[in-house]
Amino acid sequence: MSALAEITDKVASFGLTFLVHAAFALVFFALGRIRWWLSTLALLWAVLGIYLLWAELLSPRFGETLLSELGWSGVVGQHLAIATPQLAAVGASYLLHRRDQRRRRIGDGECPACGYPVAGSRCPECGRRTP
Repeated sequence: MSALAEITDKVASFGLTFLVHAAFALVFFALGRIRWWLSTLALLWAVLGIYLLWAELLSPRFGETLLSELGWSGVVGQHLAIATPQLAAVGASYLLHRRDQRRRRIGDGECPACGYPVAGSRCPECGRRTP
């Protein structure tokens, strides 16, 4: 058991884990600006990171020691450090996609909500006012 002493010294800190995943989130966000659905690859990255963390926790050699040293708060913190930047990248890409889609539709003379061609001040398809 002495070989496993202070095993958390070898585990990445919350800050380092967050920074690494935030850097990857920026890459996925940039991909999302090309095609918004490319940012969903960030979710796969987050799932992979969480799977690897759980694989360490479930390992018979290190799992109990990690859990006893980190505690559940440390485990939850690591999960948040992995998932939060990825979810933010996907959400931001989607919101920017919707904004760009709305602007494009208004410029093309379409309803910003449904995309139906509009001639007057109201959309004949959905009934919303058009700018």
